[in-house]
Amino acid sequence: MKALVLFFRNSLPFTFAVILAICVSFWVIEFFTFGQTSTPAVFNQHSLLFPSVANVFGGAPLLMWLAGAIFFIVFALLVLNLNSKCIFIQERTFMPVLFLGLLVGFPDSGLVLTPVALFSLLFVFALNRIFSSYRKDQALSNFFEASFFIGVGSFFWLPGIIFILVVFAGLAVFRQFNWREWVVSVFGFLAPFVFFEFYQLFFNDRSWVLADAILLAFRTTGPYVGTLSKFNLIFIVYVGFLVFLGSLKILQHYNSFKIHSRKIFIVFFWTFICALFGFWFLRGITYEIIFIGAAPASFLLTYFFSVDNKPSRFQALLFVLFILMAFLQLFLN
Repeated sequence: MKALVLFFRNSLPFTFAVILAICVSFWVIEFFTFGQTSTPAVFNQHSLLFPSVANVFGGAPLLMWLAGAIFFIVFALLVLNLNSKCIFIQERTFMPVLFLGLLVGFPDSGLVLTPVALFSLLFVFALNRIFSSYRKDQALSNFFEASFFIGVGSFFWLPGIIFILVVFAGLAVFRQFNWREWVVSVFGFLAPFVFFEFYQLFFNDRSWVLADAILLAFRTTGPYVGTLSKFNLIFIVYVGFLVFLGSLKILQHYNSFKIHSRKIFIVFFWTFICALFGFWFLRGITYEIIFIGAAPASFLLTYFFSVDNKPSRFQALLFVLFILMAFLQLFLN
C-alpha cells in the first residue's frame, strides 16, 4: 500500500492519466446510479444566473453531467495552477486532483453542473488574487478583483455572499492595515449588485429584486438536504478526520514553512470556518458547501500524504480507505 501512495504522489503523465481515469469512473458510476433522475431545476432556487446556464443544455441530465465533468477538469487544473504559482505544497504532484474528483460529486446530482460549482470557480480566482498580493507595494486591484469575483459568483450561488469574509480575512493576513484596500474591497463586492439593481430598476421597473432573492436563498432549505445516506455521512466524517490529521501535520511543520505558505494555510483555515458557519447557521446552505471546501481540503490531504519521504503504513491504510469509501458510498445507499 505504501507503493500505491508513492505512485499517486508522482508528477508523471501516466499518474495523471490514472487519476483522471479513477475520477471518470467515479463520475460514470455516480451518473448511472443517481444522475439520470437528477433535475437541474432543483438548483434554481438559490441562483439568479444558473437557470440561463441550464437552459443552454436544455435541462437534460446527460448534457448537464457532461458539462459538469468538463467543468471539473478545468476547475482541477486551475487549482493545480494555484499551487504551481504559490508553491505552498513543495512536492510537485497531481494528488490534489484525485481528492478533488472524489470529493465534489454528490449523490442525486450525478456531478451535474451546479450553481455552487460555478461559484467555486470564481472563488478560486479570488483566492489567486489574494495570494498574489503578498509583498506588493499596492494591492488595491488585487482585493477589488477578489471581492468582485465573490460578488459575481454570488449571482450563480447566492449563499456564496458569506465568502466575502474570506477576502477580508486575506486582507488581515496578507496586508498591513490600509483603509484604501478595505474600501476598494467593499466597493468591488458591491459593484455587481449595484449594477444589477440599476438594470432591474430602469429596464424592468422592478426594485429590490436582489434583496428578495438573497433573503429567499437564506430562508429556504438547500437542494441537497435529505439526499445523503448514512454511508455518505460516514464518508464525510472520515474526510473530516483526514482533514484534522492534515491540520495536525501542518502544525507540526509550521515553523519550517515560508511566511507566504503560512499565510495561505491561514486563509484556507478561514475558508473552512466560513463554510462551517454557513452550514450550521444558514438554512440555505447544505452539503453542497463541500464543493467549496474541497479545494483547500485537497491540499491539506495532499500535504498529509506527501510530506514524509516514505509514507507510514498508517498513512497508506488511510489513503486506500479514502478511495474505497468514496466508491462504496455510491453503492451502499
